[in-house]
Amino acid sequence: MEFRFRAKHPATKRWMYFGIKNVPLWVEKDNVQQYTGVVDKKGNPIFDGDILSTDLSRPYLVVEFRNGAFMYQCHDSGKDYYDIMFPVEVEHDQDAFAEVIGNIFDNPELLNNES
Repeated sequence: MEFRFRAKHPATKRWMYFGIKNVPLWVEKDNVQQYTGVVDKKGNPIFDGDILSTDLSRPYLVVEFRNGAFMYQCHDSGKDYYDIMFPVEVEHDQDAFAEVIGNIFDNPELLNNES
């Protein structure tokens, strides 16, 4: 897995992508998101802080780095819990059931969507 990150530039408010060896000076730890090494069903990279929709009965998932691993924060039938994040097809590093629909910084309104 390669170590990739993104952070929102404070002046331009645009997401900037970078590697571990070229971290911009303006980056603050509170707005950095790390790439999980997994892509969604459309091939989009999944980062810490992304909000995902699924083909399952869950309204949404939030990706979070917790206890030394990337995890899904699940919201099922009013219950909140964590599930370890593994690609569905290990050889492809893809989650065939999830799709990135936003992130916690740009789309916090998605966290209130229970449908």
